[in-house]
Amino acid sequence: MRKKNLVKFISMVLALMVFSAANVFAAAGESDQVSVIYDPVSVTYDFNEGAVPGLFALPASNNARYGKMTFSEEVEGDRYLIFEDGNLNNKGQGRTDYSIQVCHAPMSIEYDFCIPEYTKTAAGDNIPAMILFITNYSSPGVKGTQGSGKTAMSLTCDKDENGDLKFSVVVSGAAIEGVFEDPLSFDTWYRVKIDAHAEKYQAVVSLYDSSGELIDKTGTITVANSTYSTDVTPDGFVGLSFATGSQTANVSAEEQSKIYIDNFTFTRERFSFSSKPAISQDGDEITASVVVRNEIAEETTAPALILALFDAKGKLVGISVNDSEPIAARTDPGLPTTTNVAWPNGFALPAEATVTCTLPKGDAALAVAYLWTDIGTSMQIYSSASEVLTIS
Repeated sequence: MRKKNLVKFISMVLALMVFSAANVFAAAGESDQVSVIYDPVSVTYDFNEGAVPGLFALPASNNARYGKMTFSEEVEGDRYLIFEDGNLNNKGQGRTDYSIQVCHAPMSIEYDFCIPEYTKTAAGDNIPAMILFITNYSSPGVKGTQGSGKTAMSLTCDKDENGDLKFSVVVSGAAIEGVFEDPLSFDTWYRVKIDAHAEKYQAVVSLYDSSGELIDKTGTITVANSTYSTDVTPDGFVGLSFATGSQTANVSAEEQSKIYIDNFTFTRERFSFSSKPAISQDGDEITASVVVRNEIAEETTAPALILALFDAKGKLVGISVNDSEPIAARTDPGLPTTTNVAWPNGFALPAEATVTCTLPKGDAALAVAYLWTDIGTSMQIYSSASEVLTIS
């Protein structure tokens, strides 16, 4: 191993010995918690430049064509986005869809929002909503489109019986009970965070006040239902839709609901994994391997694959580390300019690399492999550990 990595290597060995003593062979990666992002890549937009960022696509078909998006007037150097119904004769909600970058691994979406007080003419009428889509990136017969997108979850902003703002998380037509019980205030800024894992059809919603204090959060929500395609594996497409306006045609402009959005942050993992590390024995050799997918559009280095051997008493007797396997840049799939059409670069898979480690079995009785973020700084297990191999 390179001399400059010696200190890191020693630290990693000590940590592995602690893990082995605690019998930590089941890694944290098997948890269904979708909010853990170990090695994040983030982008934030505050909209002060007065331009729609390339992160978004503005569809021009279906309900989305009625959505109207404008910028607020600049107030002390700050601007925000305004969503409202752009067609007063629309018989459905005016909706503006945003396509979020494709990602197989966990991701989070955060933004500030404010709901101006609006006129509610009937039950269920004119209610602004922020709708999350989780779907597969390709659908049967329509490869590379977002035509298979389905509403996964709606964050609705209704008026309660006292005229206050009622914030609800709705899945399959029913609100999640036991959270967000207290009403919010109109014309007040809040921050919402949606942690999502598209391949698992899971989400967690957290709500904060303007000072960043947590108001409440859901548990892990499974958002799959019978409306989803089941004959293809989801490939990690996540979208947002901001729905405003009335369900009734020919309403006046004063009755249109609005949503204000600011400080939008999208965070995702750098890497995803087809499966946890595999480990095998061939004669006197023990080999670990894992396929790592690069989720970002630049060449990078895979997380550190560690193969560890233990004797019958649990003592660490052998170790091998691969911490320098390069992975090519992922082809940027671009963003669709409308719904139900092919993405600009087609179905762009992440770049992949197979990372391996090999050791002679020696006096070892057990072997296990881990993926760590690295071997020098955070040193966190990045995905599920391999199955424990009993060495013959």
